Amino acid sequence: MLTTLNSFGQCEVDLTNPRAVGTFVLNAIKATDVTALKCALNQVNSNKPERLKDFMIESQKFTEGVQSITEIRRYDKHNGVVWVLCKLKVVDEEMMVITLSLENGKYLFEDIHSPSVSEYEGLEVIDIQQK
Repeated sequence: MLTTLNSFGQCEVDLTNPRAVGTFVLNAIKATDVTALKCALNQVNSNKPERLKDFMIESQKFTEGVQSITEIRRYDKHNGVVWVLCKLKVVDEEMMVITLSLENGKYLFEDIHSPSVSEYEGLEVIDIQQK
């Protein structure tokens, strides 16, 4: 495991590995571990750490029953930003995902998003959990 420093201190996760970061974020949200999640925040979210605890509590409904990240897909935004979407589960017609932004070679937590299943399935698979 790689220890990485950011503005909130040490992060015990390899921030260059999207599966490791997605799993780290999933576990932090499930445990409402604000301190852990702070170290994996992207630039936008690092400016609003006071909202983390409430966000994590609200987000637990999306992580409930999820044991691992089973798939990761790439989403290239129009402005050159690269996101990776870490699959959590399907709720109705939406795919619940942990979204990470790629910033300076590091995958950092952006948000939990819910693209439609068809939109998600149209994205490039970059990692899939082997059974």
